[in-house]
Amino acid sequence: MKKQQTKVKLVLENPLNVPWVNIDSSTKEKLTQVLIQSLPTAKEDYTRHGLTIGLNEVNILLESCCQHTDKDSLPRVVFVLHDPQSLLAIHYPQLIANANFYSKDSGECLLVCLGAEAQVGISRKLGLSRASAIAVRNDSPLLSQINPLLNGLPAPSASWLSEASDYQPTKLLRVTTTLGTKDKKGSKKGTN
Repeated sequence: MKKQQTKVKLVLENPLNVPWVNIDSSTKEKLTQVLIQSLPTAKEDYTRHGLTIGLNEVNILLESCCQHTDKDSLPRVVFVLHDPQSLLAIHYPQLIANANFYSKDSGECLLVCLGAEAQVGISRKLGLSRASAIAVRNDSPLLSQINPLLNGLPAPSASWLSEASDYQPTKLLRVTTTLGTKDKKGSKKGTN
């Protein structure tokens, strides 16, 4: 006999969170294939192709865009190769919204989460054990292949950065979810 268990989770709903941009799976697959086909394999070619690779390097680049509003520093797009809810990647929508706000004159940076499944192929192509984030500059030769797939994607933005709005409190929501089924007989026997 199987028993369905429920669990109550507390979820924080903050009005100041910047959401991830929703992208359909076919566009994600096409972008992954284009990146795998067109990314350079030698480390020396990364900067020549207008790429910044790695979580820390992309974070430093975006933080510098918030502090120094140079026209050439803001990347055109940032690809994140992690689950959007991963602690390593959850800050990217807010960070890019901040960079877009402070770099108004240099266009907007787009954010594309390709997910962890794209990480293996792209990392292999780059010759790295892991590539978690890739920023592509405006002068990159890769943009000619990537831009048609990025048309129509909105850039992350935080409207509350530019204008004061009505107070919206943070809410604590209770969400009831179901857990996997548990076979009472199997758990009593201790089978593996």
